[in-house]
Amino acid sequence: MTKRLLLSVPLVGILLWAPATLLCPPTMMGESPLFRGVVFYSTAVEGDHVQFAEDALKFLSGIAVKDQFQLDRTTNWDDLNEAYLKKYQLVVWLNESPKKPEQRLAFQQYMEHGGAWLGFHASGYNDKDTGWPWFVDFLGGAVFSINSWPPLPAKLVIDERTHPVTADLPDSYVAPLNEWYVWKPSPRLDAQVRVLLTLDPSNYPLGLKDVVLAGDCPVVWTNTKFKMVYMNMGHGGKILSNSAQNQLIENAVLWLGAGAASPRAGVASPRGGEASGMRISPQAVVANPKTKKVYAVNTDEGTVTIVSGAGHAAKKIKVGRQPSTIGINPLTNRIYVGNAEDGTVSVVNGSLDQVLATVNVGELPYVVAVNRASNKIYVSKTFSNTTTVIDGATNQVRTLNTGVQATAIVSSAEMNKSYLINQDDALTVLDGPTDATSKIHASNRA
Repeated sequence: MTKRLLLSVPLVGILLWAPATLLCPPTMMGESPLFRGVVFYSTAVEGDHVQFAEDALKFLSGIAVKDQFQLDRTTNWDDLNEAYLKKYQLVVWLNESPKKPEQRLAFQQYMEHGGAWLGFHASGYNDKDTGWPWFVDFLGGAVFSINSWPPLPAKLVIDERTHPVTADLPDSYVAPLNEWYVWKPSPRLDAQVRVLLTLDPSNYPLGLKDVVLAGDCPVVWTNTKFKMVYMNMGHGGKILSNSAQNQLIENAVLWLGAGAASPRAGVASPRGGEASGMRISPQAVVANPKTKKVYAVNTDEGTVTIVSGAGHAAKKIKVGRQPSTIGINPLTNRIYVGNAEDGTVSVVNGSLDQVLATVNVGELPYVVAVNRASNKIYVSKTFSNTTTVIDGATNQVRTLNTGVQATAIVSSAEMNKSYLINQDDALTVLDGPTDATSKIHASNRA
């Protein structure tokens, strides 16, 4: 159970480390706190992650006093339940994430009903064994790919100058020692995501043992479908040794916490500013040049918008849950929609604008591509190094052990081949008639 201890400013350093204390400032002349938040963390995890949690608790207690909000802390992840969470406008995860289904469901419901979340470093880690598809979508589709090692400083650049979280920050700064995660696919590809800070390319190659050579690497972002901010920083005892980074964290806490409660003057709400639409995933829209129809997925609605004719008349049809990718065969006038939450592909008849069939392809389809020459549909899935093949004539499914998780697939009808692209230094080539695979070296160095 989380205990409470009122802290006056002179006692913060003395009483902070009493077991299960409350990180709570005194109210000023009876004024209620700006908002109430709770910090979840673990002590039985990697030592550098524990060190960060210890430092973060001290830092957060200081800004709670300064900015007049109330912050509890707990190491009991079973506190992720409806009754406990309803007391709080902000949840912070410092160095871990929930593992039990009931904890995850409670957090999901909390966020979907307007709660706010700030997560650091390991709290966002997910891979094929995590088994939490909702959380992958929550992070904007971002899946852990690789990391740099050992911890090193890195130059960060600000992507969004007008966002409240980056207010008053310099255009760039050198962040202290950290282990930097690389995400596949990049969350920037999600139309709902606003990337706030990114690793500057001048850092590459980054690492000595595990080296990041190149690529887009967001380190702070928000998924505008929720009140949330994820920060890659959080490994070791140097994270809070930079004033610009400390301001970034304080900004995020106030933006999320005060925006989730009743905003006071001068505090921006997290709902302010939607995604610009300039970074729409290239897998989300297709066109049929023969019929002059355009098809675009609506992920939240589970629909596809169809725009047709010179007058641009539009209508929607229902597909599966969380559609996120789309492909088309203009020769057969069939449209293929990958539904991330269902693990299916909806086959749409372009003449009737109706779903003809629903094909099971496996968990979290991410890319759908069509080889017109062979009338085969290739589906890449998150957390999978196999490729699902749909026969366009029969909708029968086969699985190919391609050995890669493709972030993009390009098909050439003229050569009757498809090319699977990932973050490695090779292209995987699929032969249309035989489905035989081969590799082409393609260095990712500039």
